[in-house]
Amino acid sequence: MDADNICFAQAVEATEQMVLRELQDHVAVGPFSNPNQAVRHFIDIVHNIPRGELDVDNLKGIFRDKAWGDLPSCMRMAGHPNFEYKSQYIFVTQNNGNVTLVKHFFLTKTKLTQLKLQKYAIGKLHEIMWGNGNKVVERKAFQWMLEQMGGLQSRHYALSGEKKRSASSAALGGGVAEEDQDAGWDFIIQHGERDKGELKQLRWIHKNINREGSPIKGWSEKLVQRALDSLANDGCLAKLATRYDLVVTDFHPLFLDLIFKDAVPHLLDHSLWLLGEPGVGKTPLARATAMMFSRYYGGSGQFRTSSDFNFFRGIFFNTATPAIYDDGDISGEAVKKKKAFADVGDNEGILKERWNAAKFLKNQLRIVVDNAYSPLGTVSSTDLPQEKKFQSPDTGDFGQLAASEQVWLKDALRAHESKHTIQEHYTNTLPEPIVKMEPSEFHDVAEGLAAMCEGETLDADSPPPYVRNPPMTPERKVKQEKFDQQYASFLLRSDAFSKSLGPNAVIELSPSPVGSAMPSAPVPNPSFEPLGDDMDIDDELSEENVFGHGQRKDQIKWARNLPELLLASNKKIVQIWVTDKILVNWTGKCCPRCEAGTLSDLKLHKPSGQYKHRCSSRGCQAWISPHHLHPLLTDGRGTGAQSLQIQSSMLLLKLLRVSHPSIHILLNVNHKAIEDLEKKLCELRKDFVEKKEREIVFGNLKAWKDVEADEATFDKKDISRSLEFQHLIKNPSHTTMWEQWAGIIQRGRPESLVLCRLKPKLTVKRAPGPGASRRIEWKTIGAKFLRDRNVVLHTDSAKSYKLAMPGIIHDRVVHCKKRVKRNGKYVWMQPKYVSLVKHTIPGSRKKLAVKSGTQIIDRCWRYLKERVQINQHCKAGSKLLRAKLRAAQYEYWYRNSDLWLKCGELCAHKMRDFV
Repeated sequence: MDADNICFAQAVEATEQMVLRELQDHVAVGPFSNPNQAVRHFIDIVHNIPRGELDVDNLKGIFRDKAWGDLPSCMRMAGHPNFEYKSQYIFVTQNNGNVTLVKHFFLTKTKLTQLKLQKYAIGKLHEIMWGNGNKVVERKAFQWMLEQMGGLQSRHYALSGEKKRSASSAALGGGVAEEDQDAGWDFIIQHGERDKGELKQLRWIHKNINREGSPIKGWSEKLVQRALDSLANDGCLAKLATRYDLVVTDFHPLFLDLIFKDAVPHLLDHSLWLLGEPGVGKTPLARATAMMFSRYYGGSGQFRTSSDFNFFRGIFFNTATPAIYDDGDISGEAVKKKKAFADVGDNEGILKERWNAAKFLKNQLRIVVDNAYSPLGTVSSTDLPQEKKFQSPDTGDFGQLAASEQVWLKDALRAHESKHTIQEHYTNTLPEPIVKMEPSEFHDVAEGLAAMCEGETLDADSPPPYVRNPPMTPERKVKQEKFDQQYASFLLRSDAFSKSLGPNAVIELSPSPVGSAMPSAPVPNPSFEPLGDDMDIDDELSEENVFGHGQRKDQIKWARNLPELLLASNKKIVQIWVTDKILVNWTGKCCPRCEAGTLSDLKLHKPSGQYKHRCSSRGCQAWISPHHLHPLLTDGRGTGAQSLQIQSSMLLLKLLRVSHPSIHILLNVNHKAIEDLEKKLCELRKDFVEKKEREIVFGNLKAWKDVEADEATFDKKDISRSLEFQHLIKNPSHTTMWEQWAGIIQRGRPESLVLCRLKPKLTVKRAPGPGASRRIEWKTIGAKFLRDRNVVLHTDSAKSYKLAMPGIIHDRVVHCKKRVKRNGKYVWMQPKYVSLVKHTIPGSRKKLAVKSGTQIIDRCWRYLKERVQINQHCKAGSKLLRAKLRAAQYEYWYRNSDLWLKCGELCAHKMRDFV
């Protein structure tokens, strides 16, 4: 290689397979080529040194004796440096016969600026500019380039193609052949001293690692000690059985076909318990089954067996190594240990044992064999055919037997799957067990419906369906297949029905059994009667009175989804949360610990593997998590700590109203963590709603608006024995407290829903309810929100709403039937939930036509009650019930919005108090 044209890339390529190792003594190297390329630390170059000032033999002695004080002045640093350094020297001959000295200095413990280094220079200093690549690679390349300079060299490092031997290799003695190593291990296994009493084991180790002719002479004492400890520990653990000549197909065919073939498929996620009298063949069946499943999972056939859970501790298990608890007392084991061992479908089962634990994996076969039903007393020897357990049949070609056993197992699994797999139907043809009714079955019940199944089209002249009872589905099939109306809906969406019903039509296949039979004369179908021209509503509708119907659930897209959150890296998940405003960007913010330094960008915290911010204060240097002080997320260590990916997925599922058991199954999260997150989310929404509710204004003073008001009861509580509410009891018989709320909402503005907690009087225990809101409570609420707002108030017929207020036109409907007298007779007047009413605007003669009724607020109450679950912690008068109700009110405000992004706005609003 031409020394004048060497580049850094060539140096990296040349040293790719080399290792940089430190030399114990400086080595004088003969002449090489003469390149001069500097990369790192600093170099001091001294020119025109007379040849006679350098005594090579004297320098070799100085390097050998490490007498650095005797070095010539040109090779040392000027002055008296107070730092440690290493140096390398290259002497290159000039054309005039003098020598150029290139000194490479490496400061080991400190870094000094160029200005400070100038006073230590003998010649001219040069800075080494390192690249952006790997430090080890660049260091080797730089050392290689120094070696290529040639001349007389005294180096502290050297490049070598041989890697440094590991400590374990050195402990075996240098250059030990593989056969000698195996002989040493065999010697320890056969003759190693296991007894530690009276220093027997220590004496044996010291004697044999120093004795001539010993197979372990020169070995490390620690290595031999570890080998003996491993042997002692292995002596009390369950052995690995790798051979058993019985296969499952050797057992009686009647037993296999009638019993075992149906049980084997369940062993993929269940354990096998064989309990019975001794000597009936439980152990052979357990061992043959274990070998069969070991081969099924890709193993060569192996299992571990023990009579105590303690002997499984510390053993590595996988699905190809089943575990058998045989001939022990399973009734004497702790319940939690039996649960962990028997729960094959769990992710992992861990048993705490002495000094260690036994860990079992998911889908790993586990078998319990116990003589649990052995009668008391002595069992006759004639009932104990022990030879069954130890004698094996003539194996013949065992490989062929094992292959036939696997074929039998796969057939059993396939037969089980065909019986129990739930079919997903993506076509218009349902399987036979699910279709309950054919056209011929209900032809007498609904003649028109039967004609539709045969491809005919319904029109206005088609006869209406009969109202007779259809053939009943047997109760046994209902329980087995869980038949419901969805199957009928799916059937009616077939090609034959779609021609006449359209894509979204659904017909009830099970008409009500109540009603009389209708005559069979052809009468026009009332479902297809044309609408008349007379309409009882106004022809003109303003644009603000026509509203959308929301979004279909299958068309909604949120900003984030579950796979995106679960698959995000530790850094990506933080970026997602910061982008969605759920997390605050702490970069550049004041440190919350010391309140003096500022926080850096996200950096990898190596002990935890998470990305965190670090304080710049010299006395703090704390690592701050991105979710520090967050109102929803938790930060911690240990088995209960959850990663940001899991917490974000749990939050998304909670926003989608997934049940707690489902979240536990999906994410394997403890129920307490889910409940804690729900409570924090409810409190966060409650604070926001109570603050935002003060800003809600009804009406706009330009036009009259429709407003609905009503009250609802959520729970009741007997406070006769509650010390917290004893001061409320005035009458001993009135001890029932009610949780009652009043609500006001403007039509067309779901975000205008306002809730006010009422304080109804205590009632007797059997009271049906607390009654309507009292006049004094409604007066306060109405004056606060509706006075002088030009609104038409729609309520029920409660007397408290009749209170006259300026700017309010009251309109009511009757929600219960009333007994009135007509023509001298009392009759019941049916309730009237909706009606068209005309009112005169106060102060003018203009008429205002409105639709009276409280449908909006009634649907609102239903929406809230679906989201407030009453339990022992969420009762009348509790703080949690109020928080859940406020959270449901928040959901109602933004029910057509992306609740994930809205949650980000909530968190950002809350975190303004801290950042």
